[in-house]
Amino acid sequence: MSLIFLSNVALVQNPFIIRNTDAYLSKFYKVNSPWTGSSLTLYTYLHACLIWFALYQFWKVALKSTLFPHDKVREQFSKCRSGFEKGLLLDRVQNASPVISSDLQEVIKEAQEIVLNS
Repeated sequence: MSLIFLSNVALVQNPFIIRNTDAYLSKFYKVNSPWTGSSLTLYTYLHACLIWFALYQFWKVALKSTLFPHDKVREQFSKCRSGFEKGLLLDRVQNASPVISSDLQEVIKEAQEIVLNS
């Protein structure tokens, strides 16, 4: 299910927030990124969770390759993994969960489980 959802994310105008009436929340609700520490809007944070998962998958494959210096690959792989290890990603947006797509919540939870169990 997650692969289907992720492949269709770009086709939908706003796949993350399910209520148009909660535009204020999606623009002004701030979340600190577990990867960078930056303060992000709700929409940006949700998008970042998917981007960091994609980067994690990329660097995981690169670990088995000789295309990049191994120490740099290990550094990037560790950085990607680190955010997933700092508590449940959805706990950071618990107050906003009613407006976040349940499909997206499932994908983020699954992505975090994949990272933590690999």
